[in-house]
Amino acid sequence: MYIKNVESIIYCSLILILSFFAFIFFNAKLFNTKIPKIILYIIFGIFLGPYSLNVEDWFELHRVGARIGEIYALSNVALGFLIVTSFSNIRSAEKQVDLKSLTSYMAGTFAALLLALSTSHIVLRIAPGLTFPSQTVGEERATILVLALAVIVTSVPFLTKIFIDLKMIGTTFSSTVLVSACLLDILIWAVFPISDVLRTQSQFDLLPVLTSLVMTLTAAGALFLVTFSLVKLYDTWAQRHESRQIGIAFIIAVSLAAALTSASLGAGLLLGMLIAGLCLGRAKSIAENGMPFLAKLAQWIFIPAYFILVGRGLVFDNAISIYDIAVFLLWSSALKIASVTVTHFLMSKNARQSFLNGVVFNTRGGPGLVLATVAYSMNLINVNAFSAFVVASILTAPVTELVLRYRADHAKTSTVGDAALEGTL
Repeated sequence: MYIKNVESIIYCSLILILSFFAFIFFNAKLFNTKIPKIILYIIFGIFLGPYSLNVEDWFELHRVGARIGEIYALSNVALGFLIVTSFSNIRSAEKQVDLKSLTSYMAGTFAALLLALSTSHIVLRIAPGLTFPSQTVGEERATILVLALAVIVTSVPFLTKIFIDLKMIGTTFSSTVLVSACLLDILIWAVFPISDVLRTQSQFDLLPVLTSLVMTLTAAGALFLVTFSLVKLYDTWAQRHESRQIGIAFIIAVSLAAALTSASLGAGLLLGMLIAGLCLGRAKSIAENGMPFLAKLAQWIFIPAYFILVGRGLVFDNAISIYDIAVFLLWSSALKIASVTVTHFLMSKNARQSFLNGVVFNTRGGPGLVLATVAYSMNLINVNAFSAFVVASILTAPVTELVLRYRADHAKTSTVGDAALEGTL
């Protein structure tokens, strides 16, 4: 590739190196603060953004789209391994999943999806900046589907991190929430390719839509069977030949292979990582050997790297509408929280607990950011919608952490004690 200026390379390299060491100091000093660390990582990424623009000039990457593509590729690696390591925590308590609660969570999310699909056109009238000015009927349908999926997306990695930090991992509540979130994200990435089909249609045709969905589900099912078989064979071998190094290498190889295979089949990188996590998380030898190391790596490298890259991506030349972002944030959060709250209340008859669950399932986090970058890079949404998705993903995650932390502290100081963490939470 053509390099324009050697001096600028040296200058920017020094900036990046100094920024890296500043971040280590920054992370260590603020590690025990009450401020959500994700917010701090994003702020650091925003600070890094203007300097890193010069780095892109070396390779003549002048377009915002190219920048988003670069960030998407890098951040998916970090997010993917966060997802994979999350599943070892689901496995440890999979027998404690509350099927009634899981059903209520899924029903609430489906209700939110249907409400989002039926009210999206109203939102686009209230906030026209969320869509392109001159769209065909097919393109508008595709945008509406993406908006609806952005409402129901739920973050497995971030919820796992919160549950680990609050020592809630392994409770019935955390296991049920994580399994539900996993199923929802698999559904989202199975449905997402339909948006590309919709925008090419002048009149709605159900057959291509069903064909796309069936092909994606078939590809995902085949990938799951192959990955599950490989993991089972390795697990049998590893029980006789324990090796942490081989376990780590196997996890990385299987995760990347599943992600690349899924992407090549048109299903997206994240679906492959979800499938890899489901399979790898069930293997006892992998959970005991490779996963603990990767989980620590995720905590100290993948999480900061991912959200720093997110902050770095929040620099645009276009004017962004705060009004449109606020409309999307309020609309999507109201639908998701209300739907899950109502369906869970019908089962539990506990309004406070049901509202808490609604807030938890409103956590978009990393998967919401990936949905934003993929949809934006495919020109399915404009820069305002992209920014709205990003802001919603960023804000809902710390809110969930603060709410659960308050609830956990309240449970510990109540007369119910630890039972509250196991039951109510």
